[in-house]
Amino acid sequence: GFVIVRGAEGTTRKPILSGYVAEQLPTKYFYDLFATNVNLKTATDELDSTKAEKDQPLDEFGSPADTTNLNASTSAHGLLLKAVDPGAGLQNVVAIGNGETEYTNKALFDTANAVALGTAAAGTTLIAARQDHVHEMPKLDDLAAPDDNTDLDATTSLHGLAPKAVDPGAADLLNVLGLETGETTYTNKVLFDATNPEALGAAGPGTGVVASHRNHVHEMPKLDDLATPDDNTDLNATTLLHGLAPKAVAPAAANMLNVLGVENGGVEYDNKAIFDTTNAEPVGTAAPGTALVAARRDHVHALPDDVAIVAKFSCNGQTAQAQYASGGALNAYGVGGFGMDSNANMNALYTLVVNMRAALVANGIMS
Repeated sequence: GFVIVRGAEGTTRKPILSGYVAEQLPTKYFYDLFATNVNLKTATDELDSTKAEKDQPLDEFGSPADTTNLNASTSAHGLLLKAVDPGAGLQNVVAIGNGETEYTNKALFDTANAVALGTAAAGTTLIAARQDHVHEMPKLDDLAAPDDNTDLDATTSLHGLAPKAVDPGAADLLNVLGLETGETTYTNKVLFDATNPEALGAAGPGTGVVASHRNHVHEMPKLDDLATPDDNTDLNATTLLHGLAPKAVAPAAANMLNVLGVENGGVEYDNKAIFDTTNAEPVGTAAPGTALVAARRDHVHALPDDVAIVAKFSCNGQTAQAQYASGGALNAYGVGGFGMDSNANMNALYTLVVNMRAALVANGIMS
């Protein structure tokens, strides 16, 4: 190759040669070409034979030296810097930060945990988050207050938030979250109201969706409104517990009467015959008796053969009186002025009647 320049020595020299050869020719030859001892072949031989010619493929270049002279910078295009192994589980990238003038190897990731969730912010670190990074699960009470909308409320299709609470509006009431048949979202439902509970009656599960207060009271039923009890003795009254009367048993004959009674040593009532057909005891020495059968009101004691009244007697709580003198036997009946044989006999009869009456009154037999 050769170089042709124009202009005399000492003047501005403009190489006519252009392109790659002109760029690679050492500068000294631009000046030394005017000297008589210039060897053009020597000058062209100094061209770097390893440099690419115009349009030479990149993979035909020689290996660059381990220097940073030609690295790209904020001033000029250039080479990529030498790679640096980041270590296991990490990755380096070629990057340039604010205020820097050259690319350097920078760690794209590190081993620090992801920042906890909090107030939204763009961030300032120059380390990227890994695609599979995991933020620590926040506690429920660390979450921010939700907006006043129903977008995330639980439904029959999805889990979700509870709807906003609603004050029940009065004392002794309570709102709960409920879902009735056919509904798709929870709403505030009145659990109790001020309605009296249903009267006792035929058993039924009910259809209302309002509950009873724990201390609710059903109206006390009348005894004759209760259902017929079963034919068993489970609830019969005993000496330990109040309870039901046992089932009645009809007497086996006319003029008999059964009553409920419990004998000494018994533990529950049963049907007892209060009367029987035995004659009453004869009159005799007073005694309280031991029989558990009562005497009929119209019973009759047999009269003893030798009944005699001695000393005093009384009836109906009157003080016992001594025997009254009868005045003796009456004279024989005869015709007289008063239908009797004499006034004296009439007077004696009168006196006898008066004394008998006085005795009967005194002993409580006559009023």
